[in-house]
Amino acid sequence: MIFTQKYHILKQIAFIANRWQENADKLVEKQLGITVKQWMLLSILEEEFKNHLPTIGQASEVSGTSRQNIKRLANELQKKDFLIIASDPKDHRMLRLALTGKHRDFFSKNKNQELFELLSKEYFENMEDTEIMSLEQSVDKIYQKMK
Repeated sequence: MIFTQKYHILKQIAFIANRWQENADKLVEKQLGITVKQWMLLSILEEEFKNHLPTIGQASEVSGTSRQNIKRLANELQKKDFLIIASDPKDHRMLRLALTGKHRDFFSKNKNQELFELLSKEYFENMEDTEIMSLEQSVDKIYQKMK
């Protein structure tokens, strides 16, 4: 019986991940003009690389996605003036990512709160607090295995 439940859970996680990406992109892009993945890359660059400009490879490693995906996202964000992709002065084969500062408005307390409330209302409005806390614990266990 547990096998059937685990199978169902894995199927639902895959479905939720795909659907969440689509729906969240629509909401976030409408509000902010960037996708969730672009927003997450900006967030990673802002939070994880305060002391140096990361290479595409370093950003890829921290975000858990491929270098090609990071480069594609970075190119899109460069077109929107959120970051600059530049060759490393010591090794021109390496590309570094530099934020322009335009992203700061998105990470202001009000914007983050607005985005959080928008996504929370969409996904958690029919859940009790105890259900949310239980879900958080379960998701954390899965997340820790994936790190």
